[in-house]
Amino acid sequence: MSTCALALKLTGALSSNLIGPLLLLLVALALIRYAVVLRSRKQRLPPGPSGHCLFGNTPLDAYPHRDFTRLAKTYGPVFMLRFGSRRLAVITSVESAVNIMAKQSHNLADRPQSVAAGLIGGGLRLVSMHVGDRLRKYRTPILDDPDRFIDHAKHYAASFIGITYGKTTPTTYPDLEVKQIQTSMERIAYAIRPGAYLVDSYPFLKYIPWLTMELKRYHQDDMALFHSQVQHVKERMMKNEVASCFTLSLLERQEESGLNDDELAYLAGALFSGGTVTTAAELSIVIMAAAHHPHSQARVQAQLDEVVGCDRLPSFADQSKLSEVCAFIQEVYRWRPLQVPKS
Repeated sequence: MSTCALALKLTGALSSNLIGPLLLLLVALALIRYAVVLRSRKQRLPPGPSGHCLFGNTPLDAYPHRDFTRLAKTYGPVFMLRFGSRRLAVITSVESAVNIMAKQSHNLADRPQSVAAGLIGGGLRLVSMHVGDRLRKYRTPILDDPDRFIDHAKHYAASFIGITYGKTTPTTYPDLEVKQIQTSMERIAYAIRPGAYLVDSYPFLKYIPWLTMELKRYHQDDMALFHSQVQHVKERMMKNEVASCFTLSLLERQEESGLNDDELAYLAGALFSGGTVTTAAELSIVIMAAAHHPHSQARVQAQLDEVVGCDRLPSFADQSKLSEVCAFIQEVYRWRPLQVPKS
């Protein structure tokens, strides 16, 4: 039998074996869709585009604010999007945001469930963690000793890998560990986008192994990266060569804080990733804003020169005198915010 004929025969046999499970999957999706429709009618949710009967609206692209602005003109300042069985409320006006998010903040303190992000982080990553005992454990090492943590930041201000892991050799953006954390953050940023993964639209699909293999591989990559960095700190501790850093502080207080090895590695990795990726992104946006608006940049620089001068760094004591600087920074956050969904 030829290779082509054998391949066709195997494909036919495989297809026949998959007909039953696929039919069951379609029936399950249809039942979920029916339940979602009934629930939305009872809850009297805000209006929004209907989308596909099973999969809902099209997944968001890299510039969702453009689509949100367009949809707000049709459906009003608050509208709903649907991704499978998951619904997303979009608030597009300041008045609505204050009325909903400020006055009902106690109902919005947690993050929405993200199955994909949870699988990548293994329930250990801060950006996808829900309110609970683990989050409280993560906060304890910082909140109980804030002065020491700030000292780390001051001492190693030039490098977040130094703040986190006590690395004293020069670190640049093309270095391997920085590239690895960049890849990790890109994966998690994509995973938390509504509709990016089918397991978020229909959470029961997480029990189908081949649908989650990639996400679990991402988690193993993160574990290997974060544990390797902690191991480097432990090795330098044995030689009494480790510089003061956040990971050293965590290791010295691990028993007191109740963090297991995986939690400790991920907590240190959260600071590392925050410094190398999100901070770098915001600084890039600041530079872009300054280049696009040179007159505003000139006013900010003039105020810094007048209040702070050239012989020291600004401090919080200067904040009340730096109105132009504060306004510029706040406008950057409004213009290009780094967003995390709220439940």
